[in-house]
Amino acid sequence: MKLPGTRPRFTAQSVLRLVCVLSFAWALWLMVAGGVDWLVFGVRIRSTDPIDPLFIGLAALATLTFLRWRARRLAERAIHGVVPWSTRIRSALPIAGILAVAAVTRFWAIGFGLPNPNCRPDEGAVAAVAGYIYSGHLVAGVYNYPSFFMIAIATAMWIVTRRVPALLGRFGVHPSIGSINTLLERITARLLSAAAGVATVWVLFRTATRLFDRQIALASAALLALAFLHVRDSHFGVTDIPMTFMIVLAFSRIVRLWESGAWRDLIVAGIVSGVAMATKYNALLLIVPASWAIVSGSGGHSPGHRVLRVVAFGGLMLAAFLVVCPGAIFDHQRFIADVMHESRHLAEGHGVDLGRGWIYHLTTTLRYGVGIPMLIAAAAGASMLLYRTPRKGILIAAFPATYYALSGSGLTVFARYMLPMIPFLCLTAGYAVCEVASAAATYVRRPHWASALATIGVLGVLWPSARSVVQFDRLLQRPDSRLVARQWIEARFPAGTTIAQLGPEGSYVFHNEPQEIQYRTVTSVEAGTEPRVVIVPSSPLLRDAPAVEEMSVLERNYDLVLSLNVAEDVPANVYDRQDEFYLPIAGFKGIERPGPNFRVYVRR
Repeated sequence: MKLPGTRPRFTAQSVLRLVCVLSFAWALWLMVAGGVDWLVFGVRIRSTDPIDPLFIGLAALATLTFLRWRARRLAERAIHGVVPWSTRIRSALPIAGILAVAAVTRFWAIGFGLPNPNCRPDEGAVAAVAGYIYSGHLVAGVYNYPSFFMIAIATAMWIVTRRVPALLGRFGVHPSIGSINTLLERITARLLSAAAGVATVWVLFRTATRLFDRQIALASAALLALAFLHVRDSHFGVTDIPMTFMIVLAFSRIVRLWESGAWRDLIVAGIVSGVAMATKYNALLLIVPASWAIVSGSGGHSPGHRVLRVVAFGGLMLAAFLVVCPGAIFDHQRFIADVMHESRHLAEGHGVDLGRGWIYHLTTTLRYGVGIPMLIAAAAGASMLLYRTPRKGILIAAFPATYYALSGSGLTVFARYMLPMIPFLCLTAGYAVCEVASAAATYVRRPHWASALATIGVLGVLWPSARSVVQFDRLLQRPDSRLVARQWIEARFPAGTTIAQLGPEGSYVFHNEPQEIQYRTVTSVEAGTEPRVVIVPSSPLLRDAPAVEEMSVLERNYDLVLSLNVAEDVPANVYDRQDEFYLPIAGFKGIERPGPNFRVYVRR
């Protein structure tokens, strides 16, 4: 007999949770140990394939999620009555439309620049680590970036190249899927990054719904869906957008912890925050809003007990990080050296000196990355929150304020460094727009106008950013100038021709990839050893001209045979000057396609 107010010890959900934990733990053990071969009570247990327990764990997790969703639906139905399907569909249409816009803008031109492997800086470094993990090395050996995103890339490639063919083979289907290559590495990383960008919009919507209401949540999600800098970097197969997604996901769990004070929410928030830090080290600053959520949130605990809970959160965060990045322990000297190198790189600058990030990011990165109207709305919303509901305002502002103070302290000011700020700016901007719209509707005694006024406000705030999104995606889908130059040269010169590629590596046309015609490439032009072809790049982003000696050799002994001008030097175009990406972040005037300008010379 079950006593009133008690819960049964074993339920379907508790059993499914146990299955999830055991399955994922077994799959992790098989991956780390490389398989097991045990003799237990005369019974041989042999397994080398982690994919089966992984699928069992995912199936149990999906079933558990469905049961919890069903329980919430039944509870809502008991309180509010049965909601017709037509009402549910109408209610879901706005967020579905926002997510569709977010997906189209992020997946549009996702294959830009390929098969050139270096059209986006840092994709090569990420792909190299992912390929190393794919080959079976869980300790990457390079720690400039933590491992989580690279593990995700390697897992996706492993499923595509190994598990899918094996599964289809059981049904007599044998697809021809080759081994990993540059194209597969880049496109897998970009697809995962774009998917993380879209998922960030959804998680922000859910978080804003919990913090405020559905109207503010829709406004915040719409602002993030078309935030230019977030859309731009969602095309790139690097760690920044996945890290931003994990930060927003961890923040959503911290909000739940702030509301409930429950140990279960603390454990989940700590683990997710640790995985976020394992995506990029900057996520360590999640400890700040988490500490505030524990100290100021619900629960009725004593001050000493709250301090212990903060310590427990930090321990869980560190433990989750170490599980994903075990090299921090097993290869701790290299780990510390790489982390310190990244810290010095942030402080000392990269290339041209643009000043401290505190000023540059505000006047350039965020000004053009989200637009001045959104910046003003975000600042107004944060001020309103801090004045009206200080506890909630501090919870929302804690991470972006701390992050901006740290990232702005250095001289390395890549635009992508501001990506973790953008969801929080969209959240407070959405709050400001909706509150102003509601106040205006009340003032004119037309409260039913609030939604329409909020929609107009969102569109007004979004206009500069949305315009940049369309201009950027339209240019990105055009063939890169490096591909145009490569095709022109390959059509005219046979394999073995000596070709000089001047300028920085990011502007190179040839990278000795298997799919290219194999030329002999050099990086300079010297009298007496002149190559047959010389490729000279130029761009408003590149201010360094070839050396005087090289130009004199070109003038004496070479003819200009191709002049490919794709980007004019227009003052209205604003570039991410420390990052070697050949499309601006604002202006887009006189730009024909991505990539640098080229002049191709042939020896007489």
